[in-house]
Amino acid sequence: MRTDPFFPSDWLVDGNSQRPLITMKLKLVFAGCGFAVIGLVLLLHFGPPGIKAGEDRILGSTVLTGSNKLFLVAHRTGHPIDAYEVSLFRVDSKTNVFVSWLGYEDGYWWGSSLHAETNGDKLDIEAFWQIVGTYSLSDGLIRWKDKQTRDTISHRIDGVKVSWPVPKIILTNNEKGGRALGRVVTH
Repeated sequence: MRTDPFFPSDWLVDGNSQRPLITMKLKLVFAGCGFAVIGLVLLLHFGPPGIKAGEDRILGSTVLTGSNKLFLVAHRTGHPIDAYEVSLFRVDSKTNVFVSWLGYEDGYWWGSSLHAETNGDKLDIEAFWQIVGTYSLSDGLIRWKDKQTRDTISHRIDGVKVSWPVPKIILTNNEKGGRALGRVVTH
């Protein structure tokens, strides 16, 4: 009888009679854990099930003074590695729309939100339940917390210098005046 460090002989009832059963159970446990880890990684990267390529999700929104609104939007790209583009849209009094491009090669931003700071001029941008940057209401500049990423500026979507599609989900949500977190609408 050979010795195996993973299956000591005192685990066996009468020699090798329980060895195939124990081996099969361990293989099933390891396979189940492997599938669970793969599923969790896919869920973290691609976001909640059912988001198709070309669809947008509002990750967070807030109403500013003067009926201006900010929307943190994730756009599903359809690429397996660069799954989402994340942008911050500012809608000023239903007339102008500004965009700040935050992430191009990202997975789903879980735990995202926008929170006003106490001084009133800045908003915290949260992703993964922690502050990743600050948006300045006065100049539209985003300063990243990690200091390695360059500051991001806002661009007014005018159709000439910047022609970026405004997601329908923002226009629909802005007309209704409410928050529609998680609603899915395509461009």
